Amino acid sequence: MSRRIIIWIFLVSFVLWFFGVEKTFSQETFPSKPITLLSPWPPGGVSDTVARLTTTRASQSLGQQVVVVNKPGAGGTLAIDFLAGSKPDGYTVLSGGLGALAYSLYTHGVSWGPKDFSLILGYYIYNYSVVIRSDAPWKNFNEWVQYVKQNPGFKYGTYGNMTTHHVIMEWIAKRLDLKLVPVHFAGDTPGITSLLGGHIDAQCIAGGQISLFKAGKIRTLLQMFGEPVDIDPKIVTRFKDVLPDAPLEVLGIPAGVFGPKGIPDSIQARLHEAFKKGSVENPEFVQMLQSMNLTPEYHDPKELQKVLTKAYEDFGKLIKSLGLERK
Repeated sequence: MSRRIIIWIFLVSFVLWFFGVEKTFSQETFPSKPITLLSPWPPGGVSDTVARLTTTRASQSLGQQVVVVNKPGAGGTLAIDFLAGSKPDGYTVLSGGLGALAYSLYTHGVSWGPKDFSLILGYYIYNYSVVIRSDAPWKNFNEWVQYVKQNPGFKYGTYGNMTTHHVIMEWIAKRLDLKLVPVHFAGDTPGITSLLGGHIDAQCIAGGQISLFKAGKIRTLLQMFGEPVDIDPKIVTRFKDVLPDAPLEVLGIPAGVFGPKGIPDSIQARLHEAFKKGSVENPEFVQMLQSMNLTPEYHDPKELQKVLTKAYEDFGKLIKSLGLERK
């Protein structure tokens, strides 16, 4: 064997050894710097508030600070696009609704889906409803339906174009032959502000705003998923009661934490443990979620993959049935 060949073999072996050691070392020492937790919605909303609730105990578990960075826009997909292009080293993850992974390919023309991310955990379920001002003339859902039939062009707010709420409202419009006009906001908080200011007549929310219910400023027109927090919840119309054929399965997709595809198993497990301690194993987190009318619910990565795979199929059928798929 020539000396040149021996040198090449040595160099190749050294390079393979070096990068193998470097990779093992980086995983064993993770994390060695702060971790960015992206929030796909503006500050103050439900998703952003929940993300911040996890950081204290998650930071303690990891031994490094978890920093929330807001990146709203495009119905939550702007942050996910950024995440998809991030290095899969565990230092950039996202907290938010996992439903966007199931429907965005159909609605926003993205190139990714449920299988294109490293799922960390799911930790709560949104409480979807449509709310109106307390002084609105419609006492119940049926009265509202009759009003809209006689007064087409009813304006309601969503937290983003082609998000879960928007799609479901489009289903209601088609199912009941209503002329509804969606007004899209970057989150439910600015939508609520517009509702209280009289610029729209209803707003879709995903939980939260309990203080406004208690203050008597808003009430629930339709409870889509979960339970209402109105002063007298018994009189609130439930989606399943008036429209039993409603696609409720697309509303039960968990929210949680996920990262770019390819995060090493050991780092993914480390993140899972830390965010689990910061959320569903944290009594303060659970109590705070319940105070915002959100339902704590734990899902491990394998469970999430099953849920999202089915949701992806369900959303595809729903979007196509409504003619809303991106052309």
